[in-house]
Amino acid sequence: MFLYSKLEYIILSKINTEKIILEKNKLNFFQIFIKSLNSKKNIFKNKEWLLINCPNIEIYNLIIKYSDYKNKEEAQKELELCKEKEIKLLRYEEKRFPQKLKEIESPPILLYYKGNFPLDKSLENSVSIIGSRECYEEFGGKLAYKIGQKLAKEKKWNISGLALGIDTFGHKGSLSNGGYTGAFIAQGLLTELYPKENFDLEKKIILKKGFIATEYPIFSKIYYKKFTLRNRLQAGIVDFLIIPEFNEKSGTLSTIEYGLKEKREVFICDPRKTLEKNILYKIFNKGNILFTFSEKELNELYRDFNFENFKKSRLYKIKNNKNYVYSIVEKIPKFEKKEVGDKLGQQQLL
Repeated sequence: MFLYSKLEYIILSKINTEKIILEKNKLNFFQIFIKSLNSKKNIFKNKEWLLINCPNIEIYNLIIKYSDYKNKEEAQKELELCKEKEIKLLRYEEKRFPQKLKEIESPPILLYYKGNFPLDKSLENSVSIIGSRECYEEFGGKLAYKIGQKLAKEKKWNISGLALGIDTFGHKGSLSNGGYTGAFIAQGLLTELYPKENFDLEKKIILKKGFIATEYPIFSKIYYKKFTLRNRLQAGIVDFLIIPEFNEKSGTLSTIEYGLKEKREVFICDPRKTLEKNILYKIFNKGNILFTFSEKELNELYRDFNFENFKKSRLYKIKNNKNYVYSIVEKIPKFEKKEVGDKLGQQQLL
């Protein structure tokens, strides 16, 4: 027996999308939700308890606002639309809700998804292939594609954000070899997809028994803060993050930081030496684990990516050694776009 009904979970997700929650109260709202579960007190039915336990008046007022009949009626219509559009709900109280997401600092309360959401067991050794939207197809794109291919062959999930660039190449690589790929998006599932260029890719992922998921209500529009918060989900649900290419202005940095914060292993590829030392230092300064690759090691990785061997490799065992990482970065030669293509060979992607 769940404390909250599906309709109430939809209302909770609507509260969770309010700007005042997104900007400064997301963790506070989640904490009152957990407290209500532990106390077996439904916040919509126990206003006195809520008044005593709510962390601040802003959250209290929002909950009271969303408790009225009008919001319940709207939530009911959305619940019916979810059934009609084959959008499934995964509630925090359900046993199949991913344990890894329950363990991050600010878990989602409800996930909306299309397709087939993987169970915990199949998420073991899962990877998020992420990076720059404006990447070099001759290097970062091909590497992401190849890793996605190999992961799918080994039936390991590749979960990222359906963004242009590296994410797209990774998704396509996985799809070319059987699937095992999914994405978290920063909007509702019935709003126009961003980026619109990946509309067909979204459909292919679902057809190949992957998934598209979000914590936002079905008509929720994009908003800059949602992208950063989305990144915590794609980093939190996997064991490893592999970044074939990114730059310091990329949103990938926030995903890396989320991943490291949640003790995920992060592998950063930077053979063109585009990352500044201060970016590496920013990550290391937090006492985190970081891995980088030399040009030779990256070329070997591109040619024959094997996940189990990758985990056993020398690079995998190097932890918290910024001097070693800097020495690798210093030795990596800068080479031009054409040279990258020559080194890795030409391969037509989907």
